[in-house]
Amino acid sequence: MFHNNLIHSMVINYPKENELYDLVSLIRDSCSDFIYYGIVHDKDIDAIGDLKRKHIHLILKSKKKIRSETIISNIVDMSKGVMCAEQFSDRVCADLSLAIQYLTHKNDSDKYQYSYDNIFTNDLEGLEIEYNKEKELDVDRLTDIIMNCKNKIQIVKTIGYDNYMKYRYIINWVWDERNY
Repeated sequence: MFHNNLIHSMVINYPKENELYDLVSLIRDSCSDFIYYGIVHDKDIDAIGDLKRKHIHLILKSKKKIRSETIISNIVDMSKGVMCAEQFSDRVCADLSLAIQYLTHKNDSDKYQYSYDNIFTNDLEGLEIEYNKEKELDVDRLTDIIMNCKNKIQIVKTIGYDNYMKYRYIINWVWDERNY
């Protein structure tokens, strides 16, 4: 299946016989052509209360058309026989922010809440933007963001629309003072 400029969301189960396998390094090496965000889930509970098998949730974003099967095949090939295609499930997501929130279970309070600090990525700036959208901003942090942004559009991208609307009077005041 071809996906053009869409976001792949994958679940990759660790090999049953080798839960210590360095799957994170494998992903970093085999997915360098993508923007990726991943997290190891090792505290998820199933419907009957048992601990689920350790797995990674991975979000991949590409600038070119790519088949899901090609991505999976590349990771499997680089694992030199440790991984197999049956360990993967794949779907397409339309919203990167929601996909990143899912990594931490932010929108599902019944599940274990993972920290943004547990996410591995090759896009730290993008992850910081998503993190800033989620947290309360103190005056010092907000002032730093305003002073370091080139324009108000960049402020919105950095703190998110909801935070921008919440703090718009302070933002406008600091912005006007900054430009004197």
